[in-house]
Amino acid sequence: MTYFDACAFIGRWPGEKLAFDSVDGLLSNMRRLEIDRALVTHTLAWQNSPALGNRLLMEAISGHPELEPCWVVTPGLQVEDLGGEVAFCEQMAQNGVRAVRLYPREHVFSLNDGPTEKLLSELDRRNYLVVIDLDQIFTQSGLYDYSAASLDVLDTLCRTYPQLSILLTRVGYRAFHILMPMMQTNPNLFLDLSFFATHQGVEAVTERLGENRLLFGTGQPFVDAGGAMLRLVKAGIPQEAIRRIASKNLEQLLDRVKVAPLPGMHKEASVQIITQSADLSTERIPQDIEITDAHVHMGPYHKFYIPQNSAEDMLRVMDHLSIARSCISSHLAISGDWYTGNRLTAQAVQQYPDRFIGYVVVSPNEPELAEDEMRRAFDEWGFKGIKLVPDTHLQPIGGPGYQPVFEFASKRDAFVLVHTYHSSHFDDPQLFGEVAGRYPDVPILMVHSGALPAGFNGAIDLVKKHPNLYLDISGSFITGEWIRRMVLMAGADRVLYSSDQPFIDPRYSLGRLLFAGLSKQDLSLVLGGNIRRLLGLAGVS
Repeated sequence: MTYFDACAFIGRWPGEKLAFDSVDGLLSNMRRLEIDRALVTHTLAWQNSPALGNRLLMEAISGHPELEPCWVVTPGLQVEDLGGEVAFCEQMAQNGVRAVRLYPREHVFSLNDGPTEKLLSELDRRNYLVVIDLDQIFTQSGLYDYSAASLDVLDTLCRTYPQLSILLTRVGYRAFHILMPMMQTNPNLFLDLSFFATHQGVEAVTERLGENRLLFGTGQPFVDAGGAMLRLVKAGIPQEAIRRIASKNLEQLLDRVKVAPLPGMHKEASVQIITQSADLSTERIPQDIEITDAHVHMGPYHKFYIPQNSAEDMLRVMDHLSIARSCISSHLAISGDWYTGNRLTAQAVQQYPDRFIGYVVVSPNEPELAEDEMRRAFDEWGFKGIKLVPDTHLQPIGGPGYQPVFEFASKRDAFVLVHTYHSSHFDDPQLFGEVAGRYPDVPILMVHSGALPAGFNGAIDLVKKHPNLYLDISGSFITGEWIRRMVLMAGADRVLYSSDQPFIDPRYSLGRLLFAGLSKQDLSLVLGGNIRRLLGLAGVS
């Protein structure tokens, strides 16, 4: 099978040290992951000047036919400086460029003003592939809130320029309920897998729209390529559909572009750069390590649509991925009603006691009810841990409302896991040092380890200082590189595998971990040994 990555980058990044920034680094990672070709953008075309970054890209990939250029363009004066829209497109044709990227939010331009219309009209005439990161048009209006109205421009774009192929990358999971109807009415709208994290989203798109609307893409090195790889090879769709998504769909979109092939590029470059393994999917999920997911949910969620979110749906995915057990708290419990939600969790645990391990959620706003609820959960329902969500209950983790929780946990040797988010007033990892020191005998898992790269190092430092703190690898921004750093700096016995299923499709977190290059011993601890030790669980075999 051939893999053609629709979303890869080279170049330095100011916000953090990435896993690689050069062509050699990209090619090395492609070989490691058995990716044959890649559509590549230079970060300086994004973060400095399109003209400079595009030129550096062409210099860097020269002599590497497995790498195809994707230029960045900013409409208006910058295109005028290049001689106008026609001249710019001719320059791309001379360089064999068949795809362009737009950054309307960061380059501060409208997608429906005059200069943009002139550029897109010329690109439309030539059937170009236009790539846009979703966060360039799907704007955040709060810590966890987004404006759906901002996506209206995408529908207009698809309708106005029907000959463009518009590819959204790094789609996440919050916009699926908007994008799916839009894709049904706009056949020129496509998604890549660089972080298409909707639970069972690949299966839902393939079932409703066919296998032609998804493209394999990794987002490397910003997004961990292992997540996209496992998401595809372990998708619950026919093998031929997997093959199309792996490379054929992107090849067909690029072949539509009215750019003549250049020597050493395009179809002439489709020779595999490595020898593919016979069955990547089964080789990458170890069958001799018991996988226990330390943190999942269940049921619908109010901020976005989740396909196949029931306990039975989750079990089918767990079986497909060889996940033995998962530790669960319902979405209702962590959002609108912790009391009723705990009873939904209890139903799932009682129905599938060999597969689900319960976490009880309590609210710091009702501390008088906490002890009775925790006692009931542990003594009657057989739960093994306590889940806290300070960002939902709007109380900082060190506040008095949590005192009954940690006192109960201390008495009962109970495990506590807490949602974290860097810069949150309620659960930034830096708030956990005082709590860990106050309750040194209570093991505390910092779920998401701060959630953002800016918070990861601080979370690691805290774990090194406090032996009762632990790191969690679920979330949108964890990569294999960060997992390696966590294991190296904090120790493999302090890092826990979790997926956040069905909030996020578990294949992303599992793929990042399996492709991170950990030793068998370390992988065994992270994949389940640690959480079973903390919960006092024996293995299933």
